[in-house]
Amino acid sequence: MSTQTDIDLYTAGFKKRMQERKAAFESERLDLLERVRPAGPALKALGAKEVILFSSILRPGFFDRASDIDILVVGLPDEHLWKALGSQNDPPA
Repeated sequence: MSTQTDIDLYTAGFKKRMQERKAAFESERLDLLERVRPAGPALKALGAKEVILFSSILRPGFFDRASDIDILVVGLPDEHLWKALGSQNDPPA
């Protein structure tokens, strides 16, 4: 049977692991934000009227391993779609 000391040690260890995990996700979130920022000007250079970054990447404490990066692009000319997606190839037939 567990003693209160065992439970307290487990709880303290769990809280520490959760804080470390949260800090790691926050670090990853901030790194990704810096890496995705150039997408706005690059997409606008291709003719996009608006580029909007949204969702959990903008909210500290909400980003985790299951999160993705959501970007709304408005007004991108069709002829630049594949270039915007990073493809050097023609679109699939």
